[in-house]
Amino acid sequence: MNKTGKFFLYAGYTITAVIFFLYYLFPSEQVKTHLKNSLENTSPELELSVDLIKPVFPPGLKINQLNLAYKKKDIINFDQLKLQPKIFTLFGSEKQLVFKGKIGKGRLVGKTSLKPTENSSQIEIEARLGAIQIKDLAALESLTDYQLSGILDGKIFYKNKGLFGNGTATLGISKGSIKFKPPFFTITKIDITKIETDLILRNRNLDIKNCTLKSPQMNGKVAGIILLRQPLENSILKLSGLLKPTPKLIAVLKKKLPSGLFSVGLIKAKGLSFKIHGTIAKPGFSLK
Repeated sequence: MNKTGKFFLYAGYTITAVIFFLYYLFPSEQVKTHLKNSLENTSPELELSVDLIKPVFPPGLKINQLNLAYKKKDIINFDQLKLQPKIFTLFGSEKQLVFKGKIGKGRLVGKTSLKPTENSSQIEIEARLGAIQIKDLAALESLTDYQLSGILDGKIFYKNKGLFGNGTATLGISKGSIKFKPPFFTITKIDITKIETDLILRNRNLDIKNCTLKSPQMNGKVAGIILLRQPLENSILKLSGLLKPTPKLIAVLKKKLPSGLFSVGLIKAKGLSFKIHGTIAKPGFSLK
């Protein structure tokens, strides 16, 4: 074998050996500890648990069974999460990271940037959600007794400016239902064909814009503000909306609600106006 052939043989062997040892001797436990400590230093109320961390190529990390909790309550569970830095940003002050996560049968993909400031770090996140089952989002289950199911899609932008941060979101839920406890004007369940909404987060206020509902029982819309509080389930609701029930549902409501509470003819013509008040944990409903 000539010298050139031997060079490529040894080089190939060396690269293979390095990759082997990097993969199989990767310090998974040390990386886990570093990630947990970094997160808890940012916010002591956040907790991170991870099953396994391995390096991947192109350079990055693959994390299996990642769970994020806030005040001992689960927020989100990833079956798998891949993190890959944008190489050209590693040499500058602003670092960028691409992520791809599996949540049940759904996915969460996007990018985040981290820019050091005088007192802390500025974080920006852009993400797209696709085919995520609501039941796989642990945070929603802990906020209220109402049961929401369906498939979630949408996009999110977030910046950690202020107490709760600033951001926007466009979200859609399809093929689901809302189960009310206690009943909403005697209604215990609404089947969802589609819910679409635009959200704007401005520090302590979450503005709900153009939220529409399409259902076999009714169509409707809701708008207003949620005044965010700590803990989140104590956030104050200031929402109002309009429902247009189907004739079948109107007949049911007429039988169950007190006589004279509303005019069937008026509801058919203009719909049913309502307000939502109270908190996320204990919402209240009233007719306008």
